[in-house]
Amino acid sequence: MKKMRKSLNEIQMPLILGGSALAALVVIAVILFSGGPDTEDRIKAMEDRLGTLESRLEGIQPVLMRLERRDDTLEGVINRLDTLDETLPARMDAVERKMDHLHQQLTGAPPSRPSSRTAARPAETVSKAPDKPASESPPPVKRPATVKARPTYHTVAAGETLYQISRRYNVTVEELLNMNGLKKDTPIQPGQKLIVGRES
Repeated sequence: MKKMRKSLNEIQMPLILGGSALAALVVIAVILFSGGPDTEDRIKAMEDRLGTLESRLEGIQPVLMRLERRDDTLEGVINRLDTLDETLPARMDAVERKMDHLHQQLTGAPPSRPSSRTAARPAETVSKAPDKPASESPPPVKRPATVKARPTYHTVAAGETLYQISRRYNVTVEELLNMNGLKKDTPIQPGQKLIVGRES
């Protein structure tokens, strides 16, 4: 008998616990879903907010698409500008050579100024074989004392470029950059004073 009671208690106990849990769930559900008008108002307010958020998201999507198209356009413009920046010096040298060639054809005289392309390279010298024996050394050459020449300045005007200034003073853009300690991509400003040469 004790065994039978024990087995009934073992069987009844889980059933009692399960029934209690089910009853507790029913009570919680009744409390939550039959909360009256407050609960219905809260649900309605949440639905309204959700609808507002959905409409805002729908409005943002076309804006994002436009921004992506603008980004692609700007990227293309930047790439074109980079390419132009890389090829511009070579193009300017080609134009300068053509102008010098035309000047030479029209006047029959060599160009009055060296092109920036040739000025940037050192002149090549051809050495002749000495006519005198190697045992004779040439007399020492007296060099004049070097006097430090004062720099010549140019004040930058609005819209003026380093290329225009270099043409005016018969120097290369690279020489202008070096004389003034500037980098290739350093912008110049109106009113800025640049060294364009040295007074002799």
